[in-house]
Amino acid sequence: MKTRYTLLTTAVVLAAKLLHADLIFEDDFESYTAGQVIDTTKWSLVLSGADNVNTVHVEQDTGNLFGKGTGNQYVDLLDNSTNPGGQSIYLTKTGLSTELASGIVTLNMNIIEPEGTPPLSGNDGRILVGIGDGTMAGTDRANLPNWNETSAGVSTYGTVPVTRDTLYNVNIVFNNSGSSIQYNSPSGLQTLDATSADIWIDGVLQAENILQDRSWDGGIAVDSVGFRSFSGSAQRLLVDDYRVYDEALVIPEPSTLMLVGVALTSLFVFRRKR
Repeated sequence: MKTRYTLLTTAVVLAAKLLHADLIFEDDFESYTAGQVIDTTKWSLVLSGADNVNTVHVEQDTGNLFGKGTGNQYVDLLDNSTNPGGQSIYLTKTGLSTELASGIVTLNMNIIEPEGTPPLSGNDGRILVGIGDGTMAGTDRANLPNWNETSAGVSTYGTVPVTRDTLYNVNIVFNNSGSSIQYNSPSGLQTLDATSADIWIDGVLQAENILQDRSWDGGIAVDSVGFRSFSGSAQRLLVDDYRVYDEALVIPEPSTLMLVGVALTSLFVFRRKR
């Protein structure tokens, strides 16, 4: 009984946090035409590279990779470039400086990094995820994590090994404010230093207080979020259910979300009985 009460209490706290959180931007990629380049209704897209083999397509999930049915759609970021210049894909959402004025940003998404089979020439390049000053191309940006192969079948998020062809839910909590913050997490109260980030994978803290790269010092307003590729080698990333929040937040696993639903239902029933 005590265990059930503890779980219910945890779920209630998570439910309250989720209800309070401000969702700034989201895209489940269902509004686009499958099989075509993502349009610029929500995003800005720049493709570069001399060999012109980089694409950002919205695809129908015929293989049910994301577990949402074969009618689901996701975005496929493919950098198949061997261009030594490296910077090949910029997919950004800009104009968020007012909503993200605090500098505290959480990115939540489901991702799959496919194995390096055709049309890829390899899978040892990098696709970066992060926040920026509006361009994601200058020095004022924070790109975490690097989807970057370090050994066969394994990628790394900072120091976190992730298996290819596997579905993960990823939360990246950025603190671009001038001081450390604390936020509620599945493992308790979490402290995040200034100009640092925490990476949560499937609800588990996998990288803590990672210093944001580039010259990101907390003095630059956050205006954009997005993806970019950077390398002379190929890389590919599949993304679904991309969300941006204006605070530090860890989105629970589906099983925990079910518990949250039970908690909310219990609260409703309790209030009705009163």
